This record gives sequence, C-alpha cells and structure tokens, in this order.
Amino acid sequence: MAKLKLAQRVRIIRGNVCFYATVREIRAGVGDFEQFNSAVRAALDDIVRHNIVGVADTYNGIALQLNLA
Repeated sequence: MAKLKLAQRVRIIRGNVCFYATVREIRAGVGDFEQFNSAVRAALDDIVRHNIVGVADTYNGIALQLNLA
C-alpha cells in the first residue's frame, strides 16, 4: 500500500468521539483546529509509511486512533 486512494474511508477516534472521513477530507481538514487537523494527517501518514491498517498514538499532544475502514 504505497498510496491510499482519496476515496478511502478512515475511522477517526478521539476520546468518546468517533467519525468517518475520507482521505480527501482529511487532507482538506476535518476539524476547526489546525492542531487537530495536523495530528490526524500525521497519524494517516504513519499508516501509509508503515503499511499498516490502523494506529493509536499521541500526535501533537492529541491522543488519536485511526483505522482504515
């Protein structure tokens, strides 16, 4: 998996909140805060870089879990 399709759905979990977004939406920004958007992008980059289907870690001080749907 060298590259994800822009239509690929991703499940994003932060605390008690869970929602789905496409790679295209993530690249454009899924939240109102740049810190959250950059954390989600960093997590997605880790998924692509390590060729895995999910990740749970802290990015930019924000605990996130991302999974390919």
